[in-house]
This record gives sequence, C-alpha cells and structure tokens, in this order.
Amino acid sequence: MHEILSLPRGSYEILGFFVVFRVLHSLLTNYGPIPSSLSTASPRNIWMYRNITVSFVHSFFSAFLSVYW
Repeated sequence: MHEILSLPRGSYEILGFFVVFRVLHSLLTNYGPIPSSLSTASPRNIWMYRNITVSFVHSFFSAFLSVYW
C-alpha cells in the first residue's frame, strides 16, 4: 500500500504550484481589477490580460526561487 501512495520526487511541489496558480487565476477572475482600456474589450482580450498577469507572477516567483536556491 505504501508504494501506491509514494509519488516521484517533486510531485508534491508541482501539485502545490498548480494549485497556487489556479487559485491566483481564480482570484484575478473574481476580484481583480480590469484596466479601463479593457472595459469594452472582448472576453478573449480580458482573458489574455489575466493570463499575462498570472504569467508575470509565475516568472517573478520562479526568478526569486532560482536566485534563492
């Protein structure tokens, strides 16, 4: 039974980062401000804005961790 629950090294970190960024995307979707220039934009452009914002946070976090480690 123990072998079924054991995952390869790094699996918990990957799962944790996935959850964190999905929560961040969800928070941006529900509570994040939209610039006034995007208030009349198509839903695709709004999605791209949120996606770029999450990507920026990911890049910042990854850069910080790479310097830290």
